[in-house]
Amino acid sequence: MLSGLTTRGRCLLAAGIAAALCAWVLNERDLLRVAVFVIALPLLVVVFLSASRVRIGATRTLTPHRVPAGDEVDVRLDLWRTGVLPAGEVLLEDRVAYSLGTRPRFIVERLPQHHRVPLHYTMRPALRGFHQIGPLRAKVTDPFGICEFERELVKPSRLMVVPRTEPLTGMLSGSGVGAGDEGAARRGTGPGEPDAVVRQYRQGDDLRMVHWPSTARRDELMVRLEQQPGHGGTTVLLDRRAAAHHGTGPGASMEGATSIAARVGLHLSRAGHRVRLVTE
Repeated sequence: MLSGLTTRGRCLLAAGIAAALCAWVLNERDLLRVAVFVIALPLLVVVFLSASRVRIGATRTLTPHRVPAGDEVDVRLDLWRTGVLPAGEVLLEDRVAYSLGTRPRFIVERLPQHHRVPLHYTMRPALRGFHQIGPLRAKVTDPFGICEFERELVKPSRLMVVPRTEPLTGMLSGSGVGAGDEGAARRGTGPGEPDAVVRQYRQGDDLRMVHWPSTARRDELMVRLEQQPGHGGTTVLLDRRAAAHHGTGPGASMEGATSIAARVGLHLSRAGHRVRLVTE
């Protein structure tokens, strides 16, 4: 219970105990009455506040919840009091990761009853991914500054930061995203013969699927792949291996590669092509 006392409350309690000892040594009843009052005051305030618990509510609103890296996010906090007991000074801290900036802190000297107090702060997340905003914690003191209590007002909110993309223009010819959107690599097999999708022979492949024109041209067994119309598309490959990248933070090569993959995928998707992202 005494852990809720502030420095002022502890000093007041210590002064009361010292006065009580002096009154007992000097046999001063008047001083003893004063000492009892000084000792009882912080104890009564702590008991009263812990029993009544000043009722404070709050909400957090993120605008927007999904933002490209480097863009601004507006955070609004609404604070109000519903209890009958008046609240003293309220210290608010919204706990965010240090990668998002300094933790915002607010001091509300007087919190009116049944009236919302709006608070605002902004942040610019530089790293993509999911970031946790909060929890919002408050330190509430009594009007005399004798004791304080800390509590959680709002649970954490989740902010989604996506890679920053810039619009691309045009479309490469012969990129496998032409008519039919089959998205497969083709090899010409000669005049009057349709193109074939082939790959190197692997042990266990059906020898009936060997594509002899490609085999003769490459001097190694090549196998024709069965095409499945309607299941093609464009594949965007993102290499996430740690050995393939260097650097940390917003300037890391991984961040640049992710941004480029997002640009290409978004551009192709807007052009009407089905896009598949491969990261493994």
